[in-house]
Amino acid sequence: MQLDITQSKKEQIIRNGLFLQFYNSVSNIEKALMLTKGVIWETGDSVFPYQLAGTIAPICFQDDFYLLTAKHVAVNIGIHPSNSMYCFQTKDALSYDEILNWTGDGKISEKRNDFLLLKVKKDAVFDLLAKEDVFSLSSNVVNLDQIIDVYIRGCPCPINFKGTEIDFELNKISQQCFRTNGFLNIKRADEYDGCYWLKMKNPVTKDFSNDPQGMSGSLVYYIDDAANADILGMIIEYNRFTQEYLLISSQSIYHSCVELKQ
Repeated sequence: MQLDITQSKKEQIIRNGLFLQFYNSVSNIEKALMLTKGVIWETGDSVFPYQLAGTIAPICFQDDFYLLTAKHVAVNIGIHPSNSMYCFQTKDALSYDEILNWTGDGKISEKRNDFLLLKVKKDAVFDLLAKEDVFSLSSNVVNLDQIIDVYIRGCPCPINFKGTEIDFELNKISQQCFRTNGFLNIKRADEYDGCYWLKMKNPVTKDFSNDPQGMSGSLVYYIDDAANADILGMIIEYNRFTQEYLLISSQSIYHSCVELKQ
């Protein structure tokens, strides 16, 4: 577990008697990050039956479990979201009984609408997931000035990251995720309603060639100066010139889901 906060913030947390809570919050985020995986898509092709694209992670919403990912990934590769796979602890993939925010053409009207939620069907694999530290989408307003650290884990595409590949001859899929924390700046994206621009200290690795394709769908977690941990949002884009990630805020996704469920 790596911490990346200033000495003054550390002293403030200790002075306020929040060190144990802070430590527990970081531990909970670390556990949640381990649930992040690359999306495995079933192509329907007999020669190349699978494709890796984008990142996916479980979240809670209104007492149900969902898998959250970026809509544009499914649109770009032309595969229906029901053909996405998330394997948890066993070789069996989770099953879905509802898809939120998907239309027949997969149209993305605006940036804040670039997400998909796959409702996890309640079965034996669901029961395993229910025991994990899964964070909930929240309608709480985030005070960006109070954030002291940010955590990301994503699964870049095979063309950008060694260790991520599909061996069709051996029928084996290998995934290696990229993890980073420590940020330089978070600001509201004035040009995109319900979104943030996030600049990390180490947004990419040299393997990315400054193009972290595949990170879309990655959940972004944060800790504030009261030692609370929560979801900040989900990555949908990366600006190679400013080296900033564009996120849909957790609150925007939450309110969109409330409307979709009505």
